[in-house]
Amino acid sequence: MFDYFYDEHPNYQEPAITKRRFTATTWENLLSEWSASTHFTVSKLGETTEGRPIHEVRFGEGPIPVIAWSQMHGDEATATMALADIFRFLSLDSEFSRNIREKLHQKISLYVIPRLNADGAERWTRETALGIDMNRDAKAQNSVEARLLSSWADSKKPTFAFNLHDQNRLYSVGNSGHQTHIAFLATAGDEAGTWTPSRTRAAQLANRLTRLTKAYLPNKVAKWNDEYNPRAFGDTFQSRGYGLLLLESGGAGWDLEKQSLRQLNTAILLDAFYSIATESYLEEGIETYEALATNERQIF
Repeated sequence: MFDYFYDEHPNYQEPAITKRRFTATTWENLLSEWSASTHFTVSKLGETTEGRPIHEVRFGEGPIPVIAWSQMHGDEATATMALADIFRFLSLDSEFSRNIREKLHQKISLYVIPRLNADGAERWTRETALGIDMNRDAKAQNSVEARLLSSWADSKKPTFAFNLHDQNRLYSVGNSGHQTHIAFLATAGDEAGTWTPSRTRAAQLANRLTRLTKAYLPNKVAKWNDEYNPRAFGDTFQSRGYGLLLLESGGAGWDLEKQSLRQLNTAILLDAFYSIATESYLEEGIETYEALATNERQIF
């Protein structure tokens, strides 16, 4: 499935977005399209500090709840582009797309908040309008966006949660000279790094995605250090049993608009959703994922 999603990406890539920085108007037009589609339900969940709307896009009616969110940091938009591509794929009328759509629709309920930090996205900054790094606000919840994300996730009680980010282009795969293009992390849910059922299933899924991604990016896939941080949403949601998997898009050589990583993000997420729907991830161990070198700083 991964190969098909990757190879066919040019045929379903959302044409309205060609760069990482796109206007709020472009996004509003896409939301209007998805709202008019019979495949999605678009709901306004609340507003940012400065009054910009925060939307949820829902797909599917299956028994397995899955959540995902992007642009918790406003200047990290690679996954947002990929989510737009995924929504377009799920709207296509080809026989293959219909088969995938029906399988996913029957097996999972997918809830997505794209552009969570819309104020930061407007400024192209990491922080919210209050200057808060939302991914260090899971405990205090000083920002309205963090409070919304926390209560939203609790209302879904997801089997899997996808925390979608971009990371610094200067990270390397271990202490090598290879730039990290994609990084994964099945976050720890406590100080001891306990392999709870939640963390184990996230690692099993990461194991599959690591194998598939490395086929396209040999020596370019790493993982984050799994030191527990109770202020981070990934660790917090893992402690709540939400099967949290972190996906980070790093550098891509001189592809500064990260269109190659957009394509990979799309294939990674679609394959992940399909693997969850078919429960094929349960056949995985965690050895390939665990063997990944961690992000280091050898790129200058």
